[in-house]
Amino acid sequence: MLDQLKDKDDRIAALEQKMADQEAGWEATRKQNEQMMEMMKRMYPNEQFP
Repeated sequence: MLDQLKDKDDRIAALEQKMADQEAGWEATRKQNEQMMEMMKRMYPNEQFP
């Protein structure tokens, strides 16, 4: 019974870590996209970007 509980705790911890990693990845991607947009705006000041 105690082994099952520890197993479950380990699985939950792994899942939480995976979610945190995913979130960090999305944040990094969002930052990259923002930087790209800034660069595009500087390179093409007359263009309209959404």
